[in-house]
Amino acid sequence: MNNFKIYNDNCLNVLKTMEDNSIDSCVTDPPYGIAFMGKDWDNFSTSKNSALGKKSPANEKSKQFPTRGQPIGGWSDADRQAAYNFEKWCEEWATEVYRVLKPGGVMTVIVPNARFAIAHQDPMDVRKFTKETFSYFLKGSRQYDLYGSVYGFKEWSSIRIEENARHILTVTMTK
Repeated sequence: MNNFKIYNDNCLNVLKTMEDNSIDSCVTDPPYGIAFMGKDWDNFSTSKNSALGKKSPANEKSKQFPTRGQPIGGWSDADRQAAYNFEKWCEEWATEVYRVLKPGGVMTVIVPNARFAIAHQDPMDVRKFTKETFSYFLKGSRQYDLYGSVYGFKEWSSIRIEENARHILTVTMTK
């Protein structure tokens, strides 16, 4: 059981150096695209016109996001691209994880359930994950057959989803 390795780096840097079908499992709690604590690694907007760290009329009353909201000069094209940038990034890392997982390998992803209001209280929030999201990756599911396969999503043989009291999803997917 001493044959394991933990990486602490940008996942795309590490994954691209790995061979196909070379790992047994991957556990990830990826950035949610909410600019957590104002950090660039969790910000998928390239806007220079951000309200981040400032007050704006859109967020003055917010208890959870008092320094975020509509940029003072209005939404820019870069702000509107944030959700797309986040989706493309998720597609990139998930495709790489799938590539390096051995057949039967397992990926566990921890993400917030966007079905609940807490995920939509900040207008810059790009979270898209719900329990239903993952059915688009499940081999043999109607969603995969109609949409996932059309968009080129990698198919997973099984998916198990658990949700805690804070509406955080733990999704275990088997290749």
